[in-house]
Amino acid sequence: MVSKTTLELCNRILADYDLATKLTAEEINELIERFIFLKKGKPILKRIKSGSALVVGDIHGDFDILKSIIDGFTKNDHINHLIFLGDIVDRGSQSIACVNLLYALIIKYPDRVHIVRGNHEAISVNSRYGFLADIRNFYDPSETKQNTSNNSLPELYVNFNRSFGAMPLALIHEEFRYFFVHGGIPIEPISLKEINNLPKADLLLSNPTIKQMLWNDPREGVEKYSYSMRGDGIYIYGQEVLDNFLKKNNLKMIIRAHEVIPDGYIYLFNKKLLSLFTSEDFYQGVSGKIAKITDKGKIKIFHPLTNSY
Repeated sequence: MVSKTTLELCNRILADYDLATKLTAEEINELIERFIFLKKGKPILKRIKSGSALVVGDIHGDFDILKSIIDGFTKNDHINHLIFLGDIVDRGSQSIACVNLLYALIIKYPDRVHIVRGNHEAISVNSRYGFLADIRNFYDPSETKQNTSNNSLPELYVNFNRSFGAMPLALIHEEFRYFFVHGGIPIEPISLKEINNLPKADLLLSNPTIKQMLWNDPREGVEKYSYSMRGDGIYIYGQEVLDNFLKKNNLKMIIRAHEVIPDGYIYLFNKKLLSLFTSEDFYQGVSGKIAKITDKGKIKIFHPLTNSY
């Protein structure tokens, strides 16, 4: 049961999205703690049984696009679910506001709004690509100086990362057998049961399978897998790895994010994989896209600022 004060805060934010840019640290921590409470004890592999859905790729602090997506979702009753594929923070200009707004939405609609963790929802990444700096700038200059001088991390930053560790790693739409993940699949065969047994709050990505699911990328022309230029323990996976994973787990398709795509989306492997990218804030020349999955499982791609919801 959501407390009255927390629900009132969420309702105020969802009535005026821009309020998400003006919250106090106390209000943000209230959202964070409620989000963590909602995810506590929940599986790392989330399942939804049926229904239509909007699917969103990387947001990366693009507050305007996020507002448009949420508006399209809340004003269209025929859309049952809203699925975010991670990377809400870093790079763009309003990461904190994006997480605030998203958490308010999830608290309000916990059975309809879903998020899987992205590689930027990890301390090793978001300490370097903008989010930590955004948090430091959130505090007044004297507190920022104090936090920097004693080499400590701001409380808000630590709490946000605690909440990132509470996020599921992947999601399955059971009716359509679609598998949603940020990066991709591990190069070694793995079952859904094994995924569900992975440690949830791996803030440092010390588990190699979790790291691969957040970082690995698909490539046409790669039969099995090859090493990735992204770093150690990260791979490029090809047709054979994908087909084996789908067959082993009775799945039809993977829908993922993680890569900057100029057109905002690309199908690979005879449409067995869809890659989405939604942010435009930090990326010149990118036309961000989202996907709409109908109640029959058909997929429609469109720009989030259109009225195609």
